[in-house]
Amino acid sequence: MLLAVALSLVVALLPWSQASGLRVGVALAAGLGVVWWLRPWRRLGRCVQMLVDGREPGEHDWPTRGDAGRVAASLRALAQRHRQQREASAQALGRLQAVLDHAPVGIAFARNSRLELVSQHLARLFGRQVPQMTGQPTSVMHASDEDRAEFVARASTVFSQHGGFDGESRLARADGGIFWGRLRGRAVQPGEPAAGTIWIVDDISHSREEQQRLAWAAEHDALTGLMNRPGFEMRLQRMLDERKPFAALFLDLDRFKQVNDSAGHAAGDRLLVELSARIAGVVRDSDTVARLGGDEFALLMPQCPPQRAAVIAEAIRAAVESYRLDWNGSRHGVGASIGLVQGTTAFPTCAAVLAAADAACYAAKRGGRNRVVVWRAEAAAAPVLAA
Repeated sequence: MLLAVALSLVVALLPWSQASGLRVGVALAAGLGVVWWLRPWRRLGRCVQMLVDGREPGEHDWPTRGDAGRVAASLRALAQRHRQQREASAQALGRLQAVLDHAPVGIAFARNSRLELVSQHLARLFGRQVPQMTGQPTSVMHASDEDRAEFVARASTVFSQHGGFDGESRLARADGGIFWGRLRGRAVQPGEPAAGTIWIVDDISHSREEQQRLAWAAEHDALTGLMNRPGFEMRLQRMLDERKPFAALFLDLDRFKQVNDSAGHAAGDRLLVELSARIAGVVRDSDTVARLGGDEFALLMPQCPPQRAAVIAEAIRAAVESYRLDWNGSRHGVGASIGLVQGTTAFPTCAAVLAAADAACYAAKRGGRNRVVVWRAEAAAAPVLAA
C-alpha cells in the first residue's frame, strides 16, 4: 500500500507527455493496493456481523494480517471469554433448575418482570408446566391487573428500602381459578430489584378461609347469623370515636318465655331465627342488626335522622307483632318493646348508649309493652323518658 502511494507521487511530478502510460499503470497499482489493504477489514466486518447475528465465525473467516488481524485477535479472545461465561452461566442455571425441581415449595427467580426460573412445585400451584411459565411475564401469576398493580406498589416500596417482602395477594391458575397466595421475596442485590428477585410462593387459601371463619364467628351469633354483642359494641364505639351521627335501638321480645315454656326451646330457637330475618329485611343496608343474647336485639343506624329512625323502629315493631310461628299444630306470637336513642355527645361510651336504650326499652315494657319509647335528655337536666 505504501509502495503504491510512493509511485503515485513520483508519476505526479513527471510531465504528462513522458508519463501518460506510466500514470495508468501506477493508478491501477494504487487501486489494487487499496483493495488489497481493505480486504481483511471487510472480512473482519463480516465476522463482527456474524457475532451480532448470534453465529460463530469459522477459523478461516477471521483476517490474520495487519491491523485488521490484530483487531480480529482481540475480538476473538473477547468472544471466547463471553462464550465461556455464557456456558458457565447456563451450567449454573441448569444446576439451579435441578435443585428447584426437587424443592417442596414454590420458588421463582424473576428479572425485568419476567420469570427466568421456576420450581416444579410453583408451576403446579398455577396448574402449569415449568416450560409454560419460564420466560413468561410475572403478570401471568396475578388474578387481575388491579391485583398486580397493588402488589407491585407494595413490593417496590419494600425493595427500595432494602427490605424483604412478605405479603398476600390474589393469584390465578391456568384454568382461571383464583387462590390466595403468600409471597415472600428478596432482591438478589439489596436495593437493586432490577438485578433480579427470589420469591417463595405458598397457597394459603385454606388457612385464610379458616381465619375469616374464625373472625366471622368472633363477631356473629351462631344461631341467627346476626352480629353479636362484642361486634356490635365495637362498631358502636367506632361511631362514637369518629363523632359520626347515628341512632341506636334496644329491642326485647315480649312473651318469649311463654313460647319456650309451652313449645320448647327448639321452637324458641326457630322463632328467633325467623324474627332475625324479618328484622334484617326491614332495616337499611347500612344498618347493623345484632343479637345481644337471649331474646334481646340491637340496631345501629349510621347517619340516620330522628324521624327516619322512628319510622324504622315502628316498622320493626310491626314486623315482630305480625309474625306467627306454626309449631306442632299451634301458633305462637310475640311482641317487641323497643327503646330508641339518638346519638349525641351526651354518650361518651357505647355502654352509656346501650344503658340509655335499655332504659327506654324498660319504659316501653312498663308502659304496656309492644311499643317504641324514645330516650330524651334536656340540657343540664336528668334524662327524661317519653313515649
